[in-house]
Amino acid sequence: MSSTHRLILAIGWLLALATPGGAQLLDRSLAIDNQLLGLHNFPGPAAGEAAQDGVVDGLYLSGGLVWGLGEWSELHLGGDLGLVYDDATGATTPRTLVHRAYLQVAAGEALDWRLRVGILPERIAHGLLLDSDEPTVDLRLRRAAGVAQEASLLVQGVLIDGESPLLRAMASLDTPGRGHLSLWVGDYHDRGDRLLGQATAVRGLLLRRRLKHDDRLQRLLASPRGRALLDESLAEPVASDGRLRLAGLDGAWSWGRVEGSAVAVYEWGDYRFRGARKEVDLDVEVRGWLASGELRLPVGERLVVAPFVLYQSGDEQVVDRRLTTFVALAPFNPYATLFFNGSLQRDFLANTFQPVELENFGVVAGGGRAQVAVAEAVSVAATATYLRADQPPATLAAQALGWEVDSRLTWQVGERWALAWEWDLFVPGELIEQVAEEANTMQMVAATVRYEF
Repeated sequence: MSSTHRLILAIGWLLALATPGGAQLLDRSLAIDNQLLGLHNFPGPAAGEAAQDGVVDGLYLSGGLVWGLGEWSELHLGGDLGLVYDDATGATTPRTLVHRAYLQVAAGEALDWRLRVGILPERIAHGLLLDSDEPTVDLRLRRAAGVAQEASLLVQGVLIDGESPLLRAMASLDTPGRGHLSLWVGDYHDRGDRLLGQATAVRGLLLRRRLKHDDRLQRLLASPRGRALLDESLAEPVASDGRLRLAGLDGAWSWGRVEGSAVAVYEWGDYRFRGARKEVDLDVEVRGWLASGELRLPVGERLVVAPFVLYQSGDEQVVDRRLTTFVALAPFNPYATLFFNGSLQRDFLANTFQPVELENFGVVAGGGRAQVAVAEAVSVAATATYLRADQPPATLAAQALGWEVDSRLTWQVGERWALAWEWDLFVPGELIEQVAEEANTMQMVAATVRYEF
């Protein structure tokens, strides 16, 4: 947890304790989760490290409070405290995750307004652009726009990863029971080397692929001087600074029992890459697209089928003067969770799995999700996704990134107990086999037990 998160959380608790006379507990929740993950053929944390098998055991205490601080204001607090054991290292690590810690002030009738300040769960473009708990200030104005419609305006500032600010304004029109439409624009200043980290990883993979087929280069790099040159090459450039403008469209609608949703984001701007040597100073123009759509089709009373498509623009060059790779800020992709995110439960496996960073070449994905209510308290869901690159390098004669199947069974046992079983499988395609040092089928199995107090 960053110092910014700690400060906001401390201020929230002080506000709650400092107003005992006017404060009123409006809502609370408390639960304990135990999740056991089994991993097969996951890449090691270091670049080029062999694939690993392992077990991760996480025990979390999750809670939330909502305090009323008078007629107009509320204080929301929520997070997790836990211990995570990783058998690969034999270490047990404490985790503190703050999901929300914010003050909300709201009032009004015909034109109502709401102001929130603190750590909020932010989700933009269905999570494909941003899905994270970040320090945020937002103001929403809303009023009736007809007999059955509401119009709203949202203005917000978000500090992503504690260092990269995003300013955004969104206008929305909502028709209860029919759907909504939102248009928004934003300005993002990347101070966290987000694009640089992806570009450096891909360049390293392509260089290692070349080394496997060049004996002369292998002999050269076997020497200390050659190794130093390789390390220096992979380390250049060493810093980046970027400014992106964004425009987005977000919509959802329903026709009877059929529901649909779509999202589109366009971003444009400039990045500057600076190397350790003064002569490395590269300005890059960035233009990127993201779009997705999904239909939810009921089949009978218990089954729902949802076909979907996803497009994320890419570029065959890792870095040149013009880059058409879409830069996601802090996303969580719900479709192919192993390929895009590394796990279904990112809290337990944060930053331990990166696919091969081939998202830089763009992703075109399609598939379907099916969910069936086996019984009143038991449901089964499965998602199948096929992925291919949008703009693979011309030197590679392949586009297939692979395919993935994700499945989940949930069982609500009484009022307090819940059980879940997850199994995910990712089979790398020909493009990954050509680039990566190892292209093994990856699997994750997870068993979760939850008790709600």
